Amino acid sequence: MKLSEVLVSERHKVGKTQQNVAGDLFLTRQSLSNWENGKNFPNIPTLIKLSNYYVFSLDTIKGDEYLMKQVKKDYELINLKKAKNIR
Repeated sequence: MKLSEVLVSERHKVGKTQQNVAGDLFLTRQSLSNWENGKNFPNIPTLIKLSNYYVFSLDTIKGDEYLMKQVKKDYELINLKKAKNIR
């Protein structure tokens, strides 16, 4: 399932507006809107915050190939930064 679909569905389940969720998670409403519309994706820590907030498993979004490519790219960047800091 695509992340955008999960986010909209889960937000409707809890009966909150984008503004409510953004305030609860200290995000901008515009960011949440972009994620819900599939325009871009949250970073890994924010993705985890969203899954905890809505109580959904990250396995739910494994089928979103574009998101998975982005997550892999972010993961590689994090590891590269860690490697530079170790030296």
